[in-house]
Amino acid sequence: MKRYLFTQTLAWGFFTIAFSQVNTERLRVFGDKPGWNHSFQTTFAYASGNSNFARISGTWRTDFERKPRELMLVANFERGISNDKRYVNKGFGHVRALYRVTEPLKAEVFLQKEYNEFTRLQDRQLAGAGLRWKMIADAHMGQNPKSGVWMYLGIGGMYEAEKIKNEPTETTHLFRSTNYLTIYIDLGNHVSLNAIGYIQVAPAHLKDVRILAENNVTVNLAKNIALTSGMSFRYDNQPPANVKPHDFSLMQGLRVLF
Repeated sequence: MKRYLFTQTLAWGFFTIAFSQVNTERLRVFGDKPGWNHSFQTTFAYASGNSNFARISGTWRTDFERKPRELMLVANFERGISNDKRYVNKGFGHVRALYRVTEPLKAEVFLQKEYNEFTRLQDRQLAGAGLRWKMIADAHMGQNPKSGVWMYLGIGGMYEAEKIKNEPTETTHLFRSTNYLTIYIDLGNHVSLNAIGYIQVAPAHLKDVRILAENNVTVNLAKNIALTSGMSFRYDNQPPANVKPHDFSLMQGLRVLF
């Protein structure tokens, strides 16, 4: 079974711009698919009349796998205008390489560059490494052979350089732990569920904690088309000035694979 473990949600309805923490776990490819693989996802929303807004987003990803090595490259951008004012302007690039140490354990290293105008994030650069442990893999549910459960635990650390657009501009450099738990459930009837939890802590500033939780439901309409819905909650104990510490969003979207 080869599909996205966590799909890129394309939001058409209610959404809220979140903090700089990016959930790269939902961008992973699930299953073994040797060689090079590419995909591009895009969405455009427009309304006029009582409400005037336009929003466009796009995600390009490239994957390469040749056991025991894997490589993932992702680039994303989002733009939005409402009543002639820009309300979304963000993007990021992410590169991650993995090496299978043993069957349940992989080592991974990653680089990331990111910006988000409306959380005052002018530039964020990350370099990190960690271990990814496959806790449960392809465990069938009941008598349905098409169903399955997968669970992964990740632990690691990263060096973060972050530039916040204030007066004057603030620049921070620190080490931050990055840990996540991923659960994916395929019900075997074209419906899948996933839950992701992240926690990032700066050991030198223990009160500097970032938490992200996401839950998504995917309904496959055809081989390469699916409806997605979900919710996410983000919390930053020390956000930039004039930015709220918590953020909640509900999402409804469409996924198309090429």
